[in-house]
Amino acid sequence: MASELTLEINGRKRDILRYNYRFHREIRYNRPVDSIWGGEICVEMTSDSDTYFLEMLMAEKEVIKEINGTRKTFTVPAAISGKIQFIKENEIFRELSFQEAYVVFYGERMSSIGPKSMSTFLVISPMKMEVNKRVMMVKRQDTGINLGWVQKVEEKPKPTPVTPYTPPTLLVRTVNGEAEALPNEVIEYKVTSYNLPNVSDSDRKRVKWDIEVDGKRKTLNVKGETINLTIKEEWGNKELVVMPYLKKATTKVSVKTQINKWYIPRVIIQTKTKEGFGDKKNRNIYEYEDAYGNGLTEASTQIAIDMHWGNEQVHTNNFTLNQITDKNVLSNIQRLNQKSDKELFSIFKELIKCTSRGELEQQNLNLVHHLEQRINTEYENNILTENVFLRKSTNEFVNNIKQGVIQEIKNKSGNLNIANFGNSIKDVKRPIFSIKEDKLRGLTIAIHDIWGFRVSMEEYSFDPNKQECVAKIKYRIFDHFGLDSDDIIGYGSKEKIMKKMGILGLLIEEITTPHPSQGLPIPKTGMGQAIAEEVADGFCAWFILQHLRGYKPFVTVMEKTEMIKFNI
Repeated sequence: MASELTLEINGRKRDILRYNYRFHREIRYNRPVDSIWGGEICVEMTSDSDTYFLEMLMAEKEVIKEINGTRKTFTVPAAISGKIQFIKENEIFRELSFQEAYVVFYGERMSSIGPKSMSTFLVISPMKMEVNKRVMMVKRQDTGINLGWVQKVEEKPKPTPVTPYTPPTLLVRTVNGEAEALPNEVIEYKVTSYNLPNVSDSDRKRVKWDIEVDGKRKTLNVKGETINLTIKEEWGNKELVVMPYLKKATTKVSVKTQINKWYIPRVIIQTKTKEGFGDKKNRNIYEYEDAYGNGLTEASTQIAIDMHWGNEQVHTNNFTLNQITDKNVLSNIQRLNQKSDKELFSIFKELIKCTSRGELEQQNLNLVHHLEQRINTEYENNILTENVFLRKSTNEFVNNIKQGVIQEIKNKSGNLNIANFGNSIKDVKRPIFSIKEDKLRGLTIAIHDIWGFRVSMEEYSFDPNKQECVAKIKYRIFDHFGLDSDDIIGYGSKEKIMKKMGILGLLIEEITTPHPSQGLPIPKTGMGQAIAEEVADGFCAWFILQHLRGYKPFVTVMEKTEMIKFNI
């Protein structure tokens, strides 16, 4: 009949030879009194080289106790837990478990007689014991003093109060929608789950919806588990919270949609040169702005070459007459520099009358007046603007940009914020007014070759239902009413003017010069040279007023706004 006796302490298991424990009461007058005492467990086992149980006897730990408001540290013995099992024929015949126990005695006995030459003895003092998992005993410690053992009786569980059955309330659990949206876009929001598995069609149809923007909540007048919501323009750059519900709206069951705003106003295309500033060679370098404000450079601080001005003492570009290398031009400037400002302006106005016709003549005289009165502001005139935008070169410029804008927005399915106009606007040419008609009517003397431009989108809307786009485009063309050294060298003498007039100048000269056969005195020059001299004097007077008399040049501006509508 096989049997086994084992001791397990803190997870370490050993075979033992025997063990015993007992409980007793004190007897007084032949009757038991007081508490139950005893409970120490005595164990005998064959010794080995291990000192584990001796170390248990000596093991200590530190505890912190508060006494009279002061925290103090004490050293106390370390507790153990374990069990003793007596197994007989593979069944547990007796099991003695203990907790909060201490090894209070350790001893060894040696003998040279017999097979058991060395034995180890332990005494374990527990605070809790359980026999065969049926009888549980604990030592009383209500006052902190050991008053003996008592049997611990498990409390009977209290009956659970029975409440009447209430069917669960149907609630919306999750909803689906877009994380981002654009103005006028129609977004679908749909309930995707409920807290109950079976939901009737009537319950699905009674789902209500609240929306919240800028902290203001509104109940929509539509019901059902799916809605289509049109995004309003005024929600741009704000967060839209959409909340479906059956009982009460909550942000815990919602979709938060960021409403993106059209990035406007936005520069579609512009020259690197800006009003009054920049390098002349950069007039054909173009910049495009994206939806994040990137792509544009800061305006140059370099004064435009034809915007310098001053007098003979102070000049923004340190100009002196020595810089005029053409002797004929220099001679004309020195001659005319003897005249008063009033006389110079009179000569300047004759230049305007000679090179302008119709409504542009008075408009160009207004340019001279703007300079003469030292108004020093940008100049804008409806007549000048209208004439500029009627010219063929300007129309080609406008149509090129307009078609590029339309094509790029179509390519991006109406989403202006991802449009890159640098991809679609190609071969843009600055408007130039130098054809014969421009020279005769006065557009060339007023502007000629523009300094720069800026085209921007001021307004934009997109209707995704109609697939219709509406855009407001602003065209701003600007130039400078001023002369630089190259201008005066090119126009400051009658010889240069005659050369620019070409065959026309020679023809006028030939027709207007009398021949000896007519019996008339032969003048030194004909009408062609007289016109050329008048034009050259006008340019010299203009140059003197700007660079030697302190009349400040200014920016001329021509602006036009156009609404375009197209479908994707």
